[in-house]
Amino acid sequence: MNTSYITTSGETIFLGRKKLGRGGEGEVLPIVGHDRFVAKLYHQPNGAHQAKLEFMVAHPLQQPNEDLWVTWPVDILYASNSKSTFAGFVMPRLSGAEPIVSLYNQSVRQAKLPG
Repeated sequence: MNTSYITTSGETIFLGRKKLGRGGEGEVLPIVGHDRFVAKLYHQPNGAHQAKLEFMVAHPLQQPNEDLWVTWPVDILYASNSKSTFAGFVMPRLSGAEPIVSLYNQSVRQAKLPG
């Protein structure tokens, strides 16, 4: 059984069960039927997360070409039973890339991303 959420526009989406990633703030899951996008659900969503994401969605990132080099929130997710219960966000799915933390440490950066 897939879990459903609603977007800002009122669209109901279903999330797959297989986690694509997990971190301190939340987990990333596939969106059923939307292979180009994923959802990040917060473990403990709060007003600060929601305010930041509302700003980011309202100010889309302009990327120079079709090749994604960074993900950016494109929509906000709410619990399916209440559009006022913030849960996370939708972002483009980026594959074959290194996490940004790979750039922080010079020796790791040179090993993973020479040149």
